[in-house]
Amino acid sequence: MLPAGAQEQEDATALLLEADALRATGEVAAAALLYLRVIDEYASEAASVIGYERINELSSEFVSGLHSRAQMRAFEDNIPEWHQYQSAKGKYVLIGLAFTRAQAALAAGDTEAANRYNHVLKDMVRLLVAEHPNDPVQAAALPHFLEASWQIGEVEYVDAIAELESMLDTAPASVARMVTLFLLAEHWQRTSNDRAVAELYYEAVIHSARATGSYTADPSVFPVVKSRIAAIEGIARFRLGDFTGAAPILEKVALDFPDKAHTREISEFFSATAYDRLHPADPNEAVARYQAFVDRYPDSRLASEMLVQLAYKYLDAGDSYGGDVLLEIVRKYQDAPVLGHVESKLRRLGRHQELGETQLIAAGVSPEIVDESCGPIALHHL
Repeated sequence: MLPAGAQEQEDATALLLEADALRATGEVAAAALLYLRVIDEYASEAASVIGYERINELSSEFVSGLHSRAQMRAFEDNIPEWHQYQSAKGKYVLIGLAFTRAQAALAAGDTEAANRYNHVLKDMVRLLVAEHPNDPVQAAALPHFLEASWQIGEVEYVDAIAELESMLDTAPASVARMVTLFLLAEHWQRTSNDRAVAELYYEAVIHSARATGSYTADPSVFPVVKSRIAAIEGIARFRLGDFTGAAPILEKVALDFPDKAHTREISEFFSATAYDRLHPADPNEAVARYQAFVDRYPDSRLASEMLVQLAYKYLDAGDSYGGDVLLEIVRKYQDAPVLGHVESKLRRLGRHQELGETQLIAAGVSPEIVDESCGPIALHHL
């Protein structure tokens, strides 16, 4: 007889093989349910990480239209009630599915459906926090909680901030505490001209990070969780102006987690800026890093912010091409939060007349909303 741990791993592997076989024959709904079973029932095994990767692959295939709507509906209709999932990982996967459905509803213009999914998501996160206060998977779940609140509306978001603050009263020294502190720090960094409160939270994030390092070596922890734990400390150090400490952490995250697109993107964004701060005498390398980021992630929410920094490097060197870059931002990124600042700078340069009236109206956002030293990151991209 195999030892208990070996037997569980063997059983989990057998289920994965069964699910893979179903997927290969087109029975994707049945396969997905088996992957979910592996994730929930064998949460402490490395096989749960493989199950999670398979679920993500199927989710991407559904979004891309590779599978029919009938198959997607069969999958969703056959998922048991979310409260039946016992493990933190099982709950998190359903949180991710709810988030995906909310984004799809928003894209289709169905705000009512999006709000319904977001409210369910928030309830699932609350249950996850209550039943699994020390589980590292909260590093991935809590940003969804705040992003869902933001999408529902301003009042809901303000209430969510208060709820996160109340969580700190009971949260142990864990990943959950570190992520909560980070989300609150980002909130205050975004909404207040007085950065003192945000800095206190960022300092607490760095202190909390010392208690979470062991998670990054655990093979049963989802890679998305590991990457976010690592990235958060680097971004917190960057926010506090510790570019020497931030740069190697962020560069390592980008190298260690090349398949985690969102975390890699954010890490590269901050590491490029950190390099510029650390090496002011090497503007050519900074320009190369900024341009490489924009070329690699042209559709990123962060691309417009990186272009602003690129423009300033040219302008600081007396190169009028910086103005061309600013014009490109207005023309290409019509919804970017940096537009108000960009238009203001173009007016000071005397180049705003090169934009049409429609473009100027589209860019009519308050210049004060932008933090030129890197704005807050998209919450669910953590």
